[in-house]
Amino acid sequence: MTSRPQMIINVLQANPDEQFTARQLAQKIIDHYSAELASKRQNPRIDYAGG
Repeated sequence: MTSRPQMIINVLQANPDEQFTARQLAQKIIDHYSAELASKRQNPRIDYAGG
């Protein structure tokens, strides 16, 4: 599983001539790593509901 910092690095390296806002970068990461992020959300040890 790719770490969050590595996801950021990979997206930035894949788009060296582009500048992103934080929101745009987050969207690129979600678009590129959607399957991996979805499987991570299935982890029962982490409460994503905030409760």
